Amino acid sequence: TKKHLFDIAWTGNIFVAVGDGVVVSSSDGVNWTPQKIPDVTVFNSVTWSGDKLLVAGAAWNPDTQQIEGAIFTSNDGTSWSPPQLTGTPWLWDISWTGSQLVAVGGDIFSSEGFRLGGIILTSPDGENWTKQASGTDVDLYGVNYDSGSGLIIAVGGSTNFFITDIPNSSVILSSADGINWTSRNSSNNQIYRNSASSGSETIVVGYAGAIKSSTDLQQWSDRTSGTLNSIFDMVSTGDQLVAVGENGE
Repeated sequence: TKKHLFDIAWTGNIFVAVGDGVVVSSSDGVNWTPQKIPDVTVFNSVTWSGDKLLVAGAAWNPDTQQIEGAIFTSNDGTSWSPPQLTGTPWLWDISWTGSQLVAVGGDIFSSEGFRLGGIILTSPDGENWTKQASGTDVDLYGVNYDSGSGLIIAVGGSTNFFITDIPNSSVILSSADGINWTSRNSSNNQIYRNSASSGSETIVVGYAGAIKSSTDLQQWSDRTSGTLNSIFDMVSTGDQLVAVGENGE
């Protein structure tokens, strides 16, 4: 495929990569096979729950004539369910915490200029989803289980295209259960894309090379990334952290 690929998951048997209306799978990471999927707009994020693959993204709702958030499921990475429309703006990330699924999203602004961010959905099984109160209307781009703190961390931010005299907004949220969320915001102008745990610290990354770390989710320290390229994702191996982003960073 020549289409953009946004995320990848390993089930224990196959790799599954998802993107702009496309799913490809591979048993060895070398030879890839495109899969037939329902008519969708974007597959943004994929996770493996232990018994099924789940994708967070967006799909066209023929009843409302709008694109909205959607969940897609597959047992094998080849056969995919029709979109389960969530009645929310786009979903940007999904994660399995070990006991539940958490999906986050937002759509910056509506056409009328009102924020439609701060979307958090939870599910024990990928079939029944509950919208949770996030306490923010800022878009959420990343969600992960933080092994160091034992908390679920959601991060995001919004750029004010419509109201230029209001600065960018950023948000860091934490939750022990996926239902009750606490703001851990550390800035009013940095936009965060994802997070990871080193075991002793929580690290968030984002636009313009932003990296911050904290041992208690209260006090945050700026770290020097050496780049102004935006950082979109990161992973911990247990021994080190690796972050990737814009322009091949």
